[in-house]
Amino acid sequence: ALGFYTSIVAPFGGFLASAVKRAHGAKDFGALIPGHGGVVDRFDCQVVTAPFVYLYLKCFLGGETPVAAETIVEAVEVVAEAMK
Repeated sequence: ALGFYTSIVAPFGGFLASAVKRAHGAKDFGALIPGHGGVVDRFDCQVVTAPFVYLYLKCFLGGETPVAAETIVEAVEVVAEAMK
């Protein structure tokens, strides 16, 4: 179930990264890894997916009550801050 959930969420990291690059007129995030668009381009899906996997694990495997809306907002803010 976690693999299916992750395969649904992960592509949105790439979409978000592409939107940020288009908004700033950049082709790549950097040149540290030539031909691959930089380090951020290699890990954009993981950066966005990680908070959602954490929330999934916390909600469904944590044994606690579901995560509050404030926590979801905090996770989105962490992702937005990481993408700056």
